[in-house]
Amino acid sequence: MGKRWSKEDWKKCSVLAVSLCIVVTFYMLLGKLPGVLKFLGMIIGAFAPIIMGCVIAFLLTPVMNFLKGVFSKLFIKILGENKKMTAVKVANTLAVAFSLIFLLSIVIGLLMVLIPELQRSITMLSNEIPNYVDNAKNWLKNLSFLKKYPKIYDTVSTNLDKIQDNLMKIIADKLLPNIDTIVVKISSGIIGGVKFVFNFFVGIIIAAYILYSKERLAANGKKMIFSVFKKKAGTVVLDSLSFINNVFGGFIDGKILDSMIIGVICAIFCLFVEMPYAILVSVTVGITNIIPFFGPFIGAIPCSILILVADPLKCLIFVIFIIILQQIDGNILGPLILGDSTGLSGLWVMVAILVGGNLFGFMGMLLGVPVLACIYALVNVLVDGKLKKQGLSVATDYYLTLHGFDENGDPVRVKKQVGQGNDRRSRKQNKRHKNSKDIFETRENIREKVGMNIEEEINNEKVAAAEGKVQIKADAANQYNDYLKKNNYYNKHRRSGNNSRKSTISAEKSEKTESRKNALDNVKAVDEQNIRKVQNVRPNNHKTNITRNKPVNKPVRTEQKTEKKDSE
Repeated sequence: MGKRWSKEDWKKCSVLAVSLCIVVTFYMLLGKLPGVLKFLGMIIGAFAPIIMGCVIAFLLTPVMNFLKGVFSKLFIKILGENKKMTAVKVANTLAVAFSLIFLLSIVIGLLMVLIPELQRSITMLSNEIPNYVDNAKNWLKNLSFLKKYPKIYDTVSTNLDKIQDNLMKIIADKLLPNIDTIVVKISSGIIGGVKFVFNFFVGIIIAAYILYSKERLAANGKKMIFSVFKKKAGTVVLDSLSFINNVFGGFIDGKILDSMIIGVICAIFCLFVEMPYAILVSVTVGITNIIPFFGPFIGAIPCSILILVADPLKCLIFVIFIIILQQIDGNILGPLILGDSTGLSGLWVMVAILVGGNLFGFMGMLLGVPVLACIYALVNVLVDGKLKKQGLSVATDYYLTLHGFDENGDPVRVKKQVGQGNDRRSRKQNKRHKNSKDIFETRENIREKVGMNIEEEINNEKVAAAEGKVQIKADAANQYNDYLKKNNYYNKHRRSGNNSRKSTISAEKSEKTESRKNALDNVKAVDEQNIRKVQNVRPNNHKTNITRNKPVNKPVRTEQKTEKKDSE
């Protein structure tokens, strides 16, 4: 008979089986990836109103919380503390209503302002293309250095003519014959737009329900989590979800607010300078600014080309303005609004944008940074937990000069020797420290010293604190012993040995019995004295029954006895 499997063996076997099934399923799905993506697209399309409602509710949560706090304080003052629950319900309803009104007002206002301006800009651009080509030719003729090189001018002008001819051929050969397919695509686009509008309004209704009962929904979610997981694991899941909420909410809300401010500033500047296509340019800059790192370049390059065709001088002004605006956004406005909401360095932000953009397009570029921030935080938690179990430091500076560990478990460091500098700064530094052998420490030396001595400093501080506590206790004990010796406490209350304990106990018992006997004798003597006093006071001699506890019996008169005998 073989050895029976334990629970751990069964767990390992089940984990391996599930992992194998996942790998096989993933491999099969890769072979049928187009069909899988189509199926996922159908599912997402079916749940599109719900997803849009959740997104709207997520974006409106900060506005709703602010309005709820304001309205609840107002209605509690009006209705009083006795009707606090009704005041909170009314405040919640009004906060949801005003949040949705705020969203609809922003959307409708943007559409009313942008659609006519965009239509005007596009029509003007399409009508002015031949004029732009002629202006470019004239601008090239006026350049002084091209007069010395006529071949360059001829090639550029011929290329401009070819570009114009190609545009006309595209319009004549491809657009006009394929007008039927274009109409079908436009109609499908219109149908898609109608679906989007329908999903948007249904999503607003779903968002209203979610915002109104979000506390109840959160309570149901917590209930499900603690029904599936244990207490500790459920708490970890809730902490992780709250962290994800903070990262996504802080990043997306902050980025939208930042982009709106950038778009408004750009629109004000373009209208003030009378920039061509001012609204179109400002909308493009504001929308593309949502994308981190690459967004400003994605929006500024086509806008600058568009302005360059219309007016080269204003294109130069626009480029300078965009550079200044992005510096203000990156160094002042962005950190003020966003802060360090993601905790990622520039390298990881670039990786998140590139990978997310290649996989999921615009939404991948927007959401790649918070997703990678959550993954990065999860990996950090796991790594820190493993290091703490091994008793190692969590600080990154500890590993800057770490090469490994020896047989005793002590860290092995890589020492970098820096030679004495001969530049002007190092000479001045050496003059200040003539009597010392210290050299000018660079940033690497400082990091090396921090990495080498951080563990020793922590241990020395702990040892010093423990020794200080022990010394304080010892001093207090010595002072107390000195006080007892001065008052002769040990001689007075010295305890007897084991051999003489019986004799001392018997002596104490005899002392107690003798004291009791003396007390009883004293009581008896007092009673006898009282009896004698009473006998001396009475005129007749009679027997008395005076004791300590009983009163004296009164004597019976002889006359009463004779009367009783006569009556008989």
